[in-house]
Amino acid sequence: MKKLLIAGCSHSVGYGLKANDPTWYSIVGEKHGYKITNIASPASSINYSLQSISDAIIDNEYDAIIFQLTDFNRYTIPFDGEGPFLSTDITDFKYNTNTLLHLCKAHYIDTLKGKDLNLDIKPEVIKFIFEKITLSRFNINSMFNQLHFIQQYLKSRKIKMALVPYDYNYWGNQLLSSIWKLEESKKIDLTYFIEYPFMKWLNDNYDSDKFYIDNGYHLNAKGQLLFANEYLIPRLKKLNFF
Repeated sequence: MKKLLIAGCSHSVGYGLKANDPTWYSIVGEKHGYKITNIASPASSINYSLQSISDAIIDNEYDAIIFQLTDFNRYTIPFDGEGPFLSTDITDFKYNTNTLLHLCKAHYIDTLKGKDLNLDIKPEVIKFIFEKITLSRFNINSMFNQLHFIQQYLKSRKIKMALVPYDYNYWGNQLLSSIWKLEESKKIDLTYFIEYPFMKWLNDNYDSDKFYIDNGYHLNAKGQLLFANEYLIPRLKKLNFF
């Protein structure tokens, strides 16, 4: 059976769904004969997903990859670095807990409002990282470089990777804040990029509130079916991904 790798954030996890509810990736797998491997992680950043894809393709063979793009203005901060080095034994895995903070816009806004985030990190540090690092051209270029090299590797293996923007922010071509206006983005292969971000498509064509389990963000079971059958599969077919 063909193997399909899924990467992304909570939208590709099935966040908030009941055990027997359909997920968009299970629908894609069933319709196109794929065995699914899902490495998506809630609240994760683009850089975290790219690293997860890199890890996955080193030792495993996949026929195709669907990478669901989240807001690029997220930043993943690890908390497990100092112990093994200070103890002089970097192979001591008791320190390797992979404790992460996926810093997002919500953390930043809460920091500005003076809310306690229950995190072992100062509010001014969160503000600094979000404004000075996450939105820096260096960080954006690093993200594009990593994606570019993954694409080149996959091309050499004849593995297709679809880029699927869920959120409209920054991924929409018409926005003033579109990352596609940056010179750094020109290196990315857009052969399997869906130009119409899902949330914009949904708002343009439906009463979107009927398809969410929360306040306009995560999809319910009907939304999963809509995403798979009416949005994703037809567009990927048009791009000759399947």
